[in-house]
Amino acid sequence: MKYVIFGAGRFGELALDFLGDLRVMCFVDNYAYGKELRGKKLISFEELKELNLEDIIVVVASGNYSKEMEAQLIANHITKYFIFHDYDLRIDIEVLPVYVLNKRIERVSYNRILSCSNISKYHKIAVLGINHYLPYLLSEIAIQNHYQNIVEVISETDTDVGQCMGIPVVTWKEADKDFDCLIINEKRQLIENLDVYENADGDFDLIDIYDPDFVEPSFHHPELEIYKDMYKGKRIFVIGNGPSLTLEDLNTLHQNQDICIVSNMMHRAYDQTNFRANFHMMCDQDGIDDSKEDLNNISGNLLIGDGYHVERPEHSIKGIQYYHDMFRPFLPNYPKFSNDLSKGFYRGGTITYGALQLAAYLGAKEIYLLGVDHSYSTESTAEENHFIKNYYTEEQKKRYKERYKMIPFEADNALKAYEAAEIYSRKHGFRIYNATRGGKLEVFERVEFDSLFES
Repeated sequence: MKYVIFGAGRFGELALDFLGDLRVMCFVDNYAYGKELRGKKLISFEELKELNLEDIIVVVASGNYSKEMEAQLIANHITKYFIFHDYDLRIDIEVLPVYVLNKRIERVSYNRILSCSNISKYHKIAVLGINHYLPYLLSEIAIQNHYQNIVEVISETDTDVGQCMGIPVVTWKEADKDFDCLIINEKRQLIENLDVYENADGDFDLIDIYDPDFVEPSFHHPELEIYKDMYKGKRIFVIGNGPSLTLEDLNTLHQNQDICIVSNMMHRAYDQTNFRANFHMMCDQDGIDDSKEDLNNISGNLLIGDGYHVERPEHSIKGIQYYHDMFRPFLPNYPKFSNDLSKGFYRGGTITYGALQLAAYLGAKEIYLLGVDHSYSTESTAEENHFIKNYYTEEQKKRYKERYKMIPFEADNALKAYEAAEIYSRKHGFRIYNATRGGKLEVFERVEFDSLFES
């Protein structure tokens, strides 16, 4: 699939630079044909009609005469076209998805996100969402796959738009849904009923171009694939650091050799118990920096969020393993629940959400929360928020003093994350139970911790 630029003036040259030299076959002009422009052959409109139009996307590039040129295409039954505007050059600022790499915001082109998603394997592709740059997305799909494999564009609402580049535009109700790939072409906060599409019946993959981290190879940690289904069918405990947790609970888990995931400063209780976790997770950068010396001596697998691959002092910690820590604003239908540790876990206002994703990746049939009180005093460093004294040092308490301002916000986000985990678990054949004594977390079915060890 190649572009042909209809218009050999200033707009035509702008379109060439924007679309890419290697993707443009030639220019077309009603008057200036028979020459070359920027190394491209300049042909007449009659010559255009003689080309194999199945393999061509016509780009109208003329500031003053675009309507007349569009009418000329329609009169000749050429529907696979769109109009280039000079403000299209701002596409990367206004529309494209973003991620953060080494403290810099990177815009992700349609080219890259679709390449990472390997869309060439699909035979029937639908696109959900209409915006000004839809033709560029459709063109990219056609170039990386085939134009004939794009079956429909789905509008969220009723629309007068009947087609785009010759591809029918329909509502979700009208769509035949006989596709093997649905590409989300709208920011999540603008789609009111995204869960309807994500949970729709049908055997198709969903590609959200506004969730690029999960498919971007720069963030992948394939060495973590060794943990996939490591404890398939087993029960796993995800242990929080809340005040309801006791050292006796940890000793019970140790005596029964249960599989456990802990987080943050749990290692500061290790001098009071023989308990040691199988996995220890951290993503808070201050906590990691403050625990370097302790973390060098802990047992088990130490997983640390990669902080968007930023170079930090934690590199001196022995045995460190990174996972990609995907931060997304708490928009509708976020956070998501990742099923692939090697590609990353979504944040959820609490490291416990990452631990739940890890337990699922390890293959747990049943996950039990313990010490996840989901209740906080005003200051995050207050003794009453944690199960041991000196969970934070006096120096840390001074430095973290302002953190309490984030507690209501993070607690609310964590609740949304827990709700997402509960929905995901029920749909994917495992269960999450809350074995915490008391607390305010009621999302998961409660069980008595002691009853889990009755013979």
